[in-house]
Amino acid sequence: MAFANAGNSRHDLARGAVAALECIVHDKGGLDRMHCTVSRLQAFDRCDLTPLDLGCQGKTAQNALAIDMYRAPATRAPELLRLTAELVAKVELTVAIPPPGNGRQTPDSYYEETAENIMASLPPSGELWIFAFGSLLWKPGAEFGERRSGRIHGWHRAFCLGWDRGVRGNPENPGLMLSLDRGGQCAGAALRVHAEGAKDNLLAVLRREPPIPPRWVKVVTAEGPVQAIAFVNDRNSHFYISGLSHAEIADVLSKAHGRNGSMAEYLHNTVVHLETLGIHDRHLRYMEHLVAERLGANDGSGRQGARQWPSLTRF
Repeated sequence: MAFANAGNSRHDLARGAVAALECIVHDKGGLDRMHCTVSRLQAFDRCDLTPLDLGCQGKTAQNALAIDMYRAPATRAPELLRLTAELVAKVELTVAIPPPGNGRQTPDSYYEETAENIMASLPPSGELWIFAFGSLLWKPGAEFGERRSGRIHGWHRAFCLGWDRGVRGNPENPGLMLSLDRGGQCAGAALRVHAEGAKDNLLAVLRREPPIPPRWVKVVTAEGPVQAIAFVNDRNSHFYISGLSHAEIADVLSKAHGRNGSMAEYLHNTVVHLETLGIHDRHLRYMEHLVAERLGANDGSGRQGARQWPSLTRF
């Protein structure tokens, strides 16, 4: 979609796009119907929604478009994705991984108590929503009745959750997972949990996350705001990792492999599913480029030289 006549300024571009973006697109390549609706003009700290490009270069876009895209299930990967399935397959598991639970155990009482607290603090609507920003988008592990594209403020997506020495990492090359860190904003999806069996579904999601209680956040969607829980990181927690450069994070992601697969696969799947929601996270796209470069240059084993990592708790 091009808006060549919309004007030169960001304001004119946004105004011109509003007039143009009532469309039904038919794609014979398998995407049967895409209904694009302009929900509102809203200021964003970053312009990371595609396919629109309003000329934002990392600066505030005062009149960027908030767009919710309703699509049939998409099967194709984003264009120009450098971290291909072939490169992901190069990362192989070459060391023994401790069996599940061979480490610090989270007592069942934590999950039960956390679930009870969440169910007791539901908003007036009585609905339970969960904000998905990473693997919950493509491997939810629970039953959800509805998904809405949305955005939260005050938190941003970051590789700051570690070290994982079993799930997608190992003792030699631990993994570093996505979490929500303070500041900025994050585009993702709000998932509504089925009312029937809500607590059981909530427990299933809680058990796949580190024992950091989730927080209530407001998710701005095209249909209106919803209150949802979000799995944020705690900067005072042993799970919080900071201070790594982009290159160091890419080194981790290009080598780590665990019981559930590799970190390269985790990154690939997250980028693909964000793009199917119309969300272009430039940080993740830059990271997948760095990881692709590393996997394209190594010998296929994923062993590019082990680095000595701090001995932190596993989850």
